[in-house]
Amino acid sequence: MQTRLRALAVWLVTLPLAACGQSSQGPSQVDIRQRFELGLKALQQGNSAEAYCYWRPLAERGYADAQYRLGWFYANGRGMPVNVKTALDWWTKAAKQGHVDAQLALGLAYTTGDGIPRDIDKAVIWYLAAAKNGQEDARDIIRKMVGKNDAAVELHMAELGKAEWLTTRRKVRASAVNVRAGPGTERKIVTTLHEGDEVRALRTASGWTQIFLGQQGETAWVLDKLLE
Repeated sequence: MQTRLRALAVWLVTLPLAACGQSSQGPSQVDIRQRFELGLKALQQGNSAEAYCYWRPLAERGYADAQYRLGWFYANGRGMPVNVKTALDWWTKAAKQGHVDAQLALGLAYTTGDGIPRDIDKAVIWYLAAAKNGQEDARDIIRKMVGKNDAAVELHMAELGKAEWLTTRRKVRASAVNVRAGPGTERKIVTTLHEGDEVRALRTASGWTQIFLGQQGETAWVLDKLLE
């Protein structure tokens, strides 16, 4: 560990001052986006140290893209000791600004529990935040959790019932359709739908389609062939 810390100290000391944001210009004159792009270019060229020192001042000034990238430096130990807590701190700063990839990163971190206590409830909150903002990977994760009736999403079903990205709008094609508590004719009938009624379909399994029913996130099942 001491060897790694000494290496890190040397790494920081030998960085060009300009790359560390210590130019003669004051912070207010810095072209933030340009400096961020310079950091990306440095990273692509394999110079992690230079990228870090371009991004650290930007992250401290609240630039979400730099905060997100800095989080990965600490999460992966790129040129420095791994520090998951610090990674989470930077991702959280970015996520609270609406950075969708940072929101996804938090969800994944709390799901895996690698270096931190696993907390699936926190993970779902961040997945939902990212999904609302259009992050497709987060949406796929939520779809799978809902499809498996994962208990972690149960508290959010009323909210999910309103999510256009989660459901497909379909219409009843038969004159009367029994809506059941589960997939199968042996399951209890909970209500009846009629031709032309629109439903929000969640998923289809074994010839049955799960739909949202009501305003509280309840779900039920209908025969798929009875829907357009």
